[in-house]
Amino acid sequence: RVAATILRSLPGAALRVLVPQLHPPTSGEVAQRIVSVLDLVAPELGPDFFFLLAHPDVLVRAEFVGVVSRLPRAAAIKFLERALGEREAATLAGALECIRGLQATELGDAITRLLKREVPPEVLKGACLCLGQLKDERAVGPLIEVLQRRARFLGIVKGFPETVRAAAARALGELGSPEAQAALRAVLKDASMAVRSTARLALSRLKQAR
Repeated sequence: RVAATILRSLPGAALRVLVPQLHPPTSGEVAQRIVSVLDLVAPELGPDFFFLLAHPDVLVRAEFVGVVSRLPRAAAIKFLERALGEREAATLAGALECIRGLQATELGDAITRLLKREVPPEVLKGACLCLGQLKDERAVGPLIEVLQRRARFLGIVKGFPETVRAAAARALGELGSPEAQAALRAVLKDASMAVRSTARLALSRLKQAR
């Protein structure tokens, strides 16, 4: 941390010295230590750090979530919103993981926009679960659209994979509004077992919580 404080006093030095050390073959332990002081040397993170959201070492990613959480709130939100505009699936998944950790409700609209993009199912699933955890009522409509959009006419009309639709059902259960509950009841006889069972479980939990 002493070295980090010195680097902070030298404009641009932190990026030039530290960022190359964060890429493989640097060990996860070393990368984790470097990441732990990033907020000291770079109070505003830019695109150069997006790769840390997708770092293969889960401990490094967890450390980076901590770094982002220590940034000024506005700087953290700006960084994550920019990350949600990326194309790489691993970066998007890491950004969603970080948003969930920070409970960044300010990014509800940005996450909802992900549901309209051509991204892998795992990212769509993560976006649905993130919206449910943030408990933003504005997400109810978009989540219902995902839940109801199943493939039809032998696949001519494309829909979301059942894993994504099930994630939307789970998220609607987290939100629990009357509109969300009505949508869950409407899929209790859905062709997908995963969707049916998730909707049934969500409604059961809502009933128990009353």
